[in-house]
Amino acid sequence: MNRTVSRKHIHVACGLIEREGRVLAARRSAAMNLPLKWEFPGGKREPDESAEACLKRELAEEMGVSIIVGRPLTQQTHAYSTFTVTLYPFLCTIESGAITLHEHAAIAWLQPEELHGLDWAEADWPVIDEYLRSLNLPLDSFPLFDSHFHIIDHRFPLTPNNGYLPDDLTCDDYLKRVSRYDLRGGAIVSGSFQGFDQSYLLDALKALGSGFVGVTQLPATVSDDEIMALHRAGVRAVRFNLKRGGSEDVRHLDAVARRVNELAGWHVELYVDSRELEGLCHTLAALPAVSIDHLGLSKEGFGVLLKLVERGVRVKATGFGRVDFDVPTALREVYAANPVALMFGTDLPSTRAPRPYLDSDFLLVAEALGDEAARAVFFHNAAQFYRPVGARNRI
Repeated sequence: MNRTVSRKHIHVACGLIEREGRVLAARRSAAMNLPLKWEFPGGKREPDESAEACLKRELAEEMGVSIIVGRPLTQQTHAYSTFTVTLYPFLCTIESGAITLHEHAAIAWLQPEELHGLDWAEADWPVIDEYLRSLNLPLDSFPLFDSHFHIIDHRFPLTPNNGYLPDDLTCDDYLKRVSRYDLRGGAIVSGSFQGFDQSYLLDALKALGSGFVGVTQLPATVSDDEIMALHRAGVRAVRFNLKRGGSEDVRHLDAVARRVNELAGWHVELYVDSRELEGLCHTLAALPAVSIDHLGLSKEGFGVLLKLVERGVRVKATGFGRVDFDVPTALREVYAANPVALMFGTDLPSTRAPRPYLDSDFLLVAEALGDEAARAVFFHNAAQFYRPVGARNRI
C-alpha cells in the first residue's frame, strides 16, 4: 500500500456549480499553488466552520456569488508531494450575483462529458469520476470486452516498482466499478509490481469466469508445460513492460513471441512509449501477433505506430489520462489505418496515471468514431483477438 510522510493537511470545501446541464470549472492563476490547473472552486475551511458555510463564504469572496448548497459528494483525500488535501465537494447552484473572478485566471461552463478534456488538479479527478457516475451516463449502450485492466490483491505476492505499490483492486472491486457497463469479458493484465507471479492471475481468472483471459509476464526460461497449463487456465498473451520493467528483457522479445505463438497461439503485448518504436519497428512488424498499450503514449513516434498498425499490429485504446496528444484524433487515425486494430480498455485502476479512467472516456470513443466503429472497438476486435472461452461473446 502507498505510504506517505508527515505533511501539512488542509481541508477544502469545493462546489460543482450546475447551470442548464453544465458544470463550472475554474482555472487557478499562475501565482497560485498548482498554477494553471483546473479545479472546482472553493477554499480552505476555518476552524470550527462547517464545509457548507465554508463553501458559501469562499464563493462569495472568490467569485462574488451567493450559492445554494445541495447534495454532498464523497470526501476525497489526495497526497501531493508537499501537502495533503481533503476535499468536501457539493453540488450547488448560483442563487444571486454575477461571477467576477478575484483569484482564478479563467472559468469554463462544460458539459459533463467535456470535463475530462482539462488539465485538472489531481485531487479533483475522483470528484469528477463520482459526479459522472452519478449522472447515469449510458454506459450499457455497447457490449464491452475490457481489453486492459489490472487486478491487485495483496493476498498474493507484490514487488515494489521504484518504491511504488498500488492499492487493492480485487475482482469484486472491479466488477462493482464496471457494474453499469454491458460487460461481456476482458483481459487481466499483469503489472510491473506482479513480476512473474501467476498465483494472483490464476485466482482472478477463476473468479471472473470464462469470458476473461490473462496477459501475463514470463521469463524466457519458462517451460512448454507451464505455458500450456496457463493457456488451459485462460492466459492468451505475454507482456513486455518496457516502460516500467518487471517483465522479461526486450532482447528476448522475438524468440518468446514466436515460441508462445507457435505453441499456444498467444500474442505479445508491449507497454512501450512510441518514441522507442523506431528501433523496434522491424522486429514488431515481423512477429505473428502484437498489441501496444495506451495508444503508444506519445505524439512523438505516433507516425511509426500508425505504420505498424497498417502492418497488423493492434493498439489498445486505453490510458487516455497518460497520453500527450488529442485522443479523439488519435482514435480516428488508428481506426482509419486498420479498422480491426483498435481495442478499448478501462486501464483500471489507472496505476500511476496522471489522471484515472473516467466513464466519459467510454463515451468519448463513441463520439469520436460513431456507433458502428465503436461497437468493433468496444467488443468485436478484442473478443476476436483474445479468443475467450466464454459464451457471452456474440462475435
